[in-house]
Amino acid sequence: LDGFERWWDQSGTPRIAVTQNWDGNRLNLTLRQRTPPTPGQPKKRPFLIPLAVGLLDPDGTQIADTEILELKSETGSWIFESGHGWTATDAHLDGPVTRTDDTPVLSANRDFSAPVILERQMSEAERLTVLAHDTNLFNRWEAGRLLAKEELAKMATSGSEPSRAYIGALGRLLSDDSLDPAFRAAALDLPSEEDLLRTVRDEGQVPDPMRIHDLRQAMRTAISERLEDTFSRMFREMEVPGPYSHDAKDAGRRALRLTSLSALVRVEGPGPAREVFAEADNMTETLGALRTLVRADEAEEALATFFDRWKDDPNVLDKWFSIQILEAGPGTALAAARKLTTHPLFNWKTPNRFRAVIGAFAATMSAFHHPSGAGYELVADWLARLDPVNPQIAARTATAFETRHLFDAERQIMMDKVLKRLLKSPSRDLGEIVTRILDG
Repeated sequence: LDGFERWWDQSGTPRIAVTQNWDGNRLNLTLRQRTPPTPGQPKKRPFLIPLAVGLLDPDGTQIADTEILELKSETGSWIFESGHGWTATDAHLDGPVTRTDDTPVLSANRDFSAPVILERQMSEAERLTVLAHDTNLFNRWEAGRLLAKEELAKMATSGSEPSRAYIGALGRLLSDDSLDPAFRAAALDLPSEEDLLRTVRDEGQVPDPMRIHDLRQAMRTAISERLEDTFSRMFREMEVPGPYSHDAKDAGRRALRLTSLSALVRVEGPGPAREVFAEADNMTETLGALRTLVRADEAEEALATFFDRWKDDPNVLDKWFSIQILEAGPGTALAAARKLTTHPLFNWKTPNRFRAVIGAFAATMSAFHHPSGAGYELVADWLARLDPVNPQIAARTATAFETRHLFDAERQIMMDKVLKRLLKSPSRDLGEIVTRILDG
């Protein structure tokens, strides 16, 4: 276990730079680790990093099963030869990745074998190969997530539609009956708005949360339209007959059915979601259909029905409150939050109810960071009101402002204004959080 103790006594996330070279017969691989400085630890010692790797042919056929490569020092190198597997070597590679049309595709950090960040160059074709064919589900999911980010970036810069190759790969994954339905549902989900926002910032650009929201919606619509027939088939085939069961198999089928329902409503309108809502005999499908109707702005009747049935169950009613905000568009979410704070059952002194409305709104990136600044005002007003009653929840909710440094100067000025207002007479808890945010 020598070297593993550093995972306990050193902070920070290691970054692994990947360099490889294919000469037609052998693949040379060099891994270099570095961990950025953290407070009190300006210089890091190498971690012992077990990296699970496999290899695929460019056509997706696996040519090397999963094997653990142990990176014990700052730099480690290996050579792969067919029939011999991986062999450690002292010959380290320098320079960029070199590849040809027949270069094997490296499937690295399978099953997230090490909590590291990989820094590597992968072509779109390589990511598509991993998404469509890798035997490791984690890496297929990760490839899809990175491809989605790349497609969204291209849409933002060129105004183009998502590529047919990307959506085609999603379609093959969606229709692959050998895959767990739960995995297919997860793999079709796009990166969150906050994830995309941080990615844009990491690339040195100033993110626009409204633009990110619109691009995600445009991509969802494009995927739904191009894969409509497949989503329609999945919606029918994933219906779970018989009495409700909470086992993993049935839960996965319900997840994929609801994913398909969401896509169909974008193309066909709210009819299918209304039918599922009316016929559902379990909370998963009831809430799934309700979320879809809220996203389509067609939920008024369903929301009233749900409220009448569950108004005496506080835990379920919290869902009713939060869904109306979390699933709405930026402008609609702001209006919904304002309206819900006037509802007779908005017991704001109850932590869960406060989180269901104000916490949910603060977590909705495009609505909270609306260019008008109205989202900041709404949250700050309620923090000031809650602080004398429950300073812990007020302080925790105020951490929504911790992302202020990611945004443009105008949004930062508006956030600073409301945060400084909260410092007039705050509790110790809220004052500590707000001061730290402003100083940061």
